[in-house]
Amino acid sequence: MGPEPLSKLQHRLKQIARKRVGYTPNYSFFKDIRSLDNKVVTICSREDVDTGFNAMATIGVYNNRPVIHLGAVFSISENRGDMQLLYVWSCLFMVTLNRFRKIYFTSLTHTPKIFGAVANAFSNVFPSGVPDESPSRFHKDVREILIQTYVTECNLKNRPEIDDNFISKGFRALKDGTILFPDTRESVPKHRLETFNRYCLNNLDYSRGDEVLQVGIIKISNLFKNIRTLTKIFPSAHGRFSARRREPTHPGTRQHKGDAIHQGF
Repeated sequence: MGPEPLSKLQHRLKQIARKRVGYTPNYSFFKDIRSLDNKVVTICSREDVDTGFNAMATIGVYNNRPVIHLGAVFSISENRGDMQLLYVWSCLFMVTLNRFRKIYFTSLTHTPKIFGAVANAFSNVFPSGVPDESPSRFHKDVREILIQTYVTECNLKNRPEIDDNFISKGFRALKDGTILFPDTRESVPKHRLETFNRYCLNNLDYSRGDEVLQVGIIKISNLFKNIRTLTKIFPSAHGRFSARRREPTHPGTRQHKGDAIHQGF
């Protein structure tokens, strides 16, 4: 994309974020347009009004397979399902681009709703909220790729450290002294399953700005195992599939019921 289309894209993403959190975040592509160079952006729109986006990042290669970071996701809709739409559409594009072979991924969140969605949606995810789980070699190796790449875009106060449980203390503490997305235990969006809520609330200090890193594998079978999510992407009567609208660079989808939500990174 040339400078003018990139500038227009950045403006759209800033507008969505401002509507969701009340201000423009000061990190990555919000701050530096060059950070869009390695992003795959999916925007949800309704009647030409942008209502959500996901900005997924390609961050490296592991075992000859791409490593992606699921990235920031914002939705200003109060309807159910936008987060799943944004993630599944972006992941489907990446898996297709990789000839339907597996892809390694990372995800950073402090939100139980997103933590649980990631744990449920993909394969070999650590952590997933299961008692006594431990990371494998590939989880640790992919963690290092994230630290060496994506986190350098985040305008953080201190270089992040991610412990053996994949918790990063104070990750959302920015250089200006603020906490990005200062959720509390009470305000943070919860998952419908208490297991995921309990894991995040027991392991993260929300006043300090903690984040949890999840590492796993995306397979094509992951994206098709939940037919209900796919019917949201391709809605039509009697269970038939049909694409509603696609923009050449930033696929649009219909808006559906889902909570207003954000993921910081």
